[in-house]
Amino acid sequence: MRPRRFRVWNFSADSDYHTQRNNMVIPHASCAPTAMIMALKQAGIDLQSSKNEQPEDYLTRFLQSPSAYREMRERASWAFDRRTGKPLYPPNEVHVMLTWAANRLARKLVSVFDTKWDLTTLVHVLVNGSGIVLSGLFPMSNGGDLNHVVSLAGFRLQRPATAEELLRDSQASDRVESWIIDDPYGNWRKDYRDHHGNNISMSTTEWASIIKPIGSRSVWAHVVGPSRDSTREAA
Repeated sequence: MRPRRFRVWNFSADSDYHTQRNNMVIPHASCAPTAMIMALKQAGIDLQSSKNEQPEDYLTRFLQSPSAYREMRERASWAFDRRTGKPLYPPNEVHVMLTWAANRLARKLVSVFDTKWDLTTLVHVLVNGSGIVLSGLFPMSNGGDLNHVVSLAGFRLQRPATAEELLRDSQASDRVESWIIDDPYGNWRKDYRDHHGNNISMSTTEWASIIKPIGSRSVWAHVVGPSRDSTREAA
């Protein structure tokens, strides 16, 4: 049987989408843990809670614990005021802590964070079964930006391709026409008045102006459920 070619590659089932708006723990500030849960589910990993609560609440609550703050002093000393020693950011808003917490609660390597993931590598790890967590500055109609975290669900190609073709292509990201994100807060195109953030399209031009660092081909990302060829170590 010949390999099938697809133009749209969406690796996240609709049932994998989670909204942060129904979270019991800091619902309006838990985009990162919620995006991480979506990426974990996309990679086929369930973060089992010991209590009857949503996995994103479980992860957020752990990131707000005293042990997370202690760990943050070791891993992200810049997140504390040098003069007072008080935290400038909570652990749930610090990328290295998000990956640390996911790995700690899963009791194995499930997430790798780096500030220089190449776009073609992201295409390859998606095809290999990984989830991805991204952060960006999402534009609002009032002229401001929302500092926000989302899950990368897939992409739309300029022309159909097989998985084998994408994996062999060292410039696979050049084939991408637009990206597909799962946004835990809703639809950024509608100033988040629309709370449904599943499968939101983002053109490559919009990507370059939103995803951190702005305008770079190497982005901040958590690769979740590292692909078989990943040689990176846990954070």
